[in-house]
Amino acid sequence: MKRIVVWMLTLCAASTGSAQLSDMLVTPSTGSGTIPVFRDYPDDAALIISSSLTGLRFESNVGIVADQSAPNEGVYRIIVRPWRQTITVTMAGYRQARFTIPAQQPRAVLYYNVEPVKNDAAALVPTTLRVNNHPDAAVFVDAQQVDLSRSVPLEPGTHLVRVEKLGFQTMEREIQVSMERSFFEFELQRLTQRRVVIRSTPAGARIRINGIERAEMTPVDFFMFPGEYGLELTLPGYRTFTTQLDVRNADGNDFNFTMTRIAGDLTLNVVPATARVYIDEAEVTGRTFIPLSPGLHTIRVQANGHDTYQATFEMQEGTPLTLPIQLKAHTGSARFTIRPIDARTTLYNSANAVVLQWTGSNMVTDLPVGPYRYVVQMPGYVDQGGQVIITRDEEQDVLFVFTDQMSLAFAQQQQQALAQTEAERLEAQRQAMLAEQRRREQQRQVMQAEQRRREQMSSDGMVGSFFTGRLDNANYENNVDFTMGLGLGQYWDVPYFRIMLDVGMLALYLNEDGPLWNDTDGYGVLGLYAGGVAGPKLNLGTSGFTAFAGLGYRTSAYYLLDDEDFPSQSLNTVYAEAQVGWQSLLFFYRQGLQSTPKNQTLIEFGIMIR
Repeated sequence: MKRIVVWMLTLCAASTGSAQLSDMLVTPSTGSGTIPVFRDYPDDAALIISSSLTGLRFESNVGIVADQSAPNEGVYRIIVRPWRQTITVTMAGYRQARFTIPAQQPRAVLYYNVEPVKNDAAALVPTTLRVNNHPDAAVFVDAQQVDLSRSVPLEPGTHLVRVEKLGFQTMEREIQVSMERSFFEFELQRLTQRRVVIRSTPAGARIRINGIERAEMTPVDFFMFPGEYGLELTLPGYRTFTTQLDVRNADGNDFNFTMTRIAGDLTLNVVPATARVYIDEAEVTGRTFIPLSPGLHTIRVQANGHDTYQATFEMQEGTPLTLPIQLKAHTGSARFTIRPIDARTTLYNSANAVVLQWTGSNMVTDLPVGPYRYVVQMPGYVDQGGQVIITRDEEQDVLFVFTDQMSLAFAQQQQQALAQTEAERLEAQRQAMLAEQRRREQQRQVMQAEQRRREQMSSDGMVGSFFTGRLDNANYENNVDFTMGLGLGQYWDVPYFRIMLDVGMLALYLNEDGPLWNDTDGYGVLGLYAGGVAGPKLNLGTSGFTAFAGLGYRTSAYYLLDDEDFPSQSLNTVYAEAQVGWQSLLFFYRQGLQSTPKNQTLIEFGIMIR
C-alpha cells in the first residue's frame, strides 16, 4: 500500500497546572486492519490507529463521521470525510496531539501509531516561534504542528518550518536552532480572493465545503482564498461526490463535476389499473416511473376481487427495471337457460359495459366476481332483464321464459309509443309557434328600443362656419359685389331640437363703380357679428344625416376702411335658416325676414363643421 505522508504534532510545553502532562507522538504506520462497516460508508475514508493507550478520543475540524473503535484491543477505527483535515488526539493526563491528513479517495484507509513520548529535556532547546500579527496561524516544525502560545522544545540544528493561514500565502523556511538562537519571527503575505465556479452534471446539487453546507446549488460562483478545500456534492438519486478542490491564486478556477446516478427507474405495468400499489410499504398508486435506490425492495399490489401480489425485487445501480404485474381476478360462472331458444341475451358488467352476447341458452365461465345485469330480447315481446351476482368459485343458475302476457304488453307499448310520438309532434309544433311569436315580440321590442335611442340622442360641441352672400343697403348697394364671413360657435342638440350660438367676422367687397369708391376707400368693409338660432331638427337613424329649420337673430357692425366720411353701420336682423348635413358636415342657407334699418336685406349660404 502506498505510504501516506502526514503532518504530525507533539505538544511538548509544560502544563500551567500543578500536574505534569505527558506527550503523545503520532506516526504513520504500514499496519493492516479492516473496517467491517465500510459498506455503510462508501463515500468516506477511514483511519486505523494502533496504540498501547486506552481511552483515546479523536476530533476533526470537519467532523468525525463515525467511531468504530475497540480501545480494549488497542485499535481505533475512525470514519472521516475524504478531505484534507486536522485530527486532534486527546487523553486524560496527556497533552493534545494533532496531525493533518491530505485529501483521499473514498474508501481509502490510513494507518497510524500513537504512543507516549519520553523527552530528554536537557538535550532540547526551548524555541519561541512568532508570526507577526497572526497568532492564530498554523505552524508546523518538521511536519509537526506546534502551539505558538508555548515555547517549542527542539533539538539543536536545522529544522523546516511551515506557516499556514487561510487567505495568506503558505510559507516554508529553514531555521538553525541553537542555545544562542532560539527566537524566530515570520511574516505572512496576504492573498486575494478568487472567483470560483462550481458546476455539476446534472445541475441542482447541494454543496458542502470543508463540512460546511452552502445555501446555493450548482451551478454557482463565489469568492474563496487560494488553497485546498474538501468539496462534497449531493443530489437525490446520485452518489455523493467528494473531491479536493484546489483553488489557484490565479483566474480560471472553473470546476465541472459529473455525478454518478445510483437510483434506477422502476416502470410498473399493473392490471387492473385500479389496483393499489405499495413499495417498501409506501403507497405509489398511479405512478408509472419510480426512481429507487440500489438494493432489495418489496412490492405489494392489491385490488378488490383479485388475489394480492407480493414479491421482493432488486434494483441495480443506475439500471432501469420493468415489472409487469397482472392480478388474478376472483371468478365464478353462470348458467343461462332462455326460452324460446332464438331469444337474444346481452350481459352487462357493473360499469354498464357489454361483456357478452349470445342467442338461446349459454354457460358463461371465468366471470370476475361482482354484480351483472342481463337483458333478453325477442321480436314481438317486451324486453326483459334481471340481475345476477357472481361469487368466487360458485355457479349461478338463471332461467327466463317469454310469456303471452309479455307479447300483449309489447303491443300495448307499440300503441302507446305511436300515441306518444303524435303527442310529441303536436307539442313540438306548438312550441315552434310560441318560439316564433317570442321572436317577433323580441324584434318589436328591439325596434322600439332603437326608436327610443334615436329619440333620446343628444350632443353638444363647437362649430366653425364659412359663408358668403350679399347685403342690400341704400347707402352702399351699388358698391357691394358680395359678402363673406367666418364664424365660431357652440351648438346643443336635444331630441328633435337644436340651439346654436356663434360670433364671427364679416367683410363686404366693394367695386370701383359705386358711389362709395375713391382712391382712399380701400376695397372692403369689415364687420363683426353675434347671433343665435333655434328650431326643430330631425335625425335619420344611425346614418348620420340630419335636417334643421329654425329662426334666428343677429346683430352686426360694419366699418368702412380708410374713409372718415362713412360712419359705422349696424344691422340687426331676424332671419330664417335651414341646415342639411351628414355626420359632422352641414350646409346652411339664411334669409333675412326683418332688419333694422328696414331697407337692408340679408342673404347668406355656406358650410359648418362640427
